[in-house]
Amino acid sequence: MRKVLLYTLAVSVVTTIAGCLKDKDYEDQKYGIQIKEVKAVAFPQASSSPIVYGINSQTTPQTVDGPYVTLEEDKTPSSTVTVTLQINQALVTAAGYVALGPTQFSVNSLTVTFAAGQKLSDVIKITVPNSSVLDPTQSYGVGLTISSADQGYKVAANQKDIVVAFNIKNQYDGKYTLKGKFYHPSASSGYFPFTTGVEMHTSGPNSVKMFWPLADDYANPWSTGSALTYFDVQDPEFTVNTSTNAVTVQNVSAGAVTFYTMGMGFDNAGYNSRWDPATKTFFACYGYNIPGGVFNTASARMWIDTVIYTGPR
Repeated sequence: MRKVLLYTLAVSVVTTIAGCLKDKDYEDQKYGIQIKEVKAVAFPQASSSPIVYGINSQTTPQTVDGPYVTLEEDKTPSSTVTVTLQINQALVTAAGYVALGPTQFSVNSLTVTFAAGQKLSDVIKITVPNSSVLDPTQSYGVGLTISSADQGYKVAANQKDIVVAFNIKNQYDGKYTLKGKFYHPSASSGYFPFTTGVEMHTSGPNSVKMFWPLADDYANPWSTGSALTYFDVQDPEFTVNTSTNAVTVQNVSAGAVTFYTMGMGFDNAGYNSRWDPATKTFFACYGYNIPGGVFNTASARMWIDTVIYTGPR
């Protein structure tokens, strides 16, 4: 391994206390250090780019707050300052998002004006007129670059670019209360009821994946009788038949070796797995080792879930 020695040049500034003597050669910068005033414009949120929003899949416009611009200076401006922005969709693709087309979004203004005494701009508004045409399995974005400023302000090179990104949420996306029971012949033979909060994350136009925040993972939790737990590599995806509201559930984990069958209930009397749009509730019976959906206490692993919408996420 090569070692590199770094040397630091220390600069001492000597202040004469006994008097305020002016030194013409010093002020003319023939020697000494002079720090000139720095005036810059920046996106202060650039270090957190992209700014990510979730928007609903709908045909009517949705507007979100984009970034704001600041004047980086010790004092406030004494006169009006104008900053010009430009759309830069190359930033979006570089960040790994799909760039929205020119007809798929609008920005309220690409000119930011600071009045005398103002250092912080209003937020820039971005409107998506019709998100229903966007693919909910993709993430989209709009890129903005500060291109120029007047009144002697420079553009901060490390804070001039920002991306505003959008995840498209379908109508089933949101926060839910899960009330469930799970059966496992050895680990949970008592049909133990449980209640916990879950989220349903958009995975397609009419499908959502169950996310359990307590585990920070996609999963359908279950009770051992004394604690809640879950199976790894099982990502339950609920898909709604938009014509009948019937629901099917499948394990869509990338490493899945266990796959689900819709169940007939613990009593095998039949179970109507469905989405109820009036109450925004999923009812689902599913599991594995239940051929034909038939429940058998010797082998079955099966959930019966009631998943009740509580609000957007």
